[in-house]
Amino acid sequence: MICHVHIGAQQEKEAMPAIIATLEKEPGRPADPDTTGLYVISNHIGTNSSLAFWKDVIKNGPAFANPELFPWTLANSVCGAIARHFGITGPNYTYTCLPDDEACINEVIKQASEDREKYGLSATWIVIVH
Repeated sequence: MICHVHIGAQQEKEAMPAIIATLEKEPGRPADPDTTGLYVISNHIGTNSSLAFWKDVIKNGPAFANPELFPWTLANSVCGAIARHFGITGPNYTYTCLPDDEACINEVIKQASEDREKYGLSATWIVIVH
C-alpha cells in the first residue's frame, strides 16, 4: 500500500492528526501490526520543527528552548508516531529523499520486498509525506 500525505509548512507534531486520519481511512488499521512494515519517504520530515526549535533557541537561549519540539526535529519522528499509533512493531524506515524520486521509491519497494520475505510480513505501508 502506498499512501500520499501532504503536510506543507506545518510542524510535524501539528500535522500528525491529519496524517493519522488519512491512514485511518486508507489503509485503515493493520490486521496484524506485528507483521506490518512501515516505510516513510519525505525530503523535509523534521525540517519545520527544526526551524521552530532553533528559532526558539535563538530567541530564548538553549537553556529555555522548548524541549517538547526537539523529538519532532528528527527525521524518523513521523514514522515512530505512526508506528506507535497503529501498534506497528514490524520494521520501519524513514527515507529522506524527494517524494517523486523514482530511484528512491524503487529502493524503498526493494527494501520492503526483502523485509517481507525475511520477516514474513503480512502488510507493507509506504507513506509518502509532502
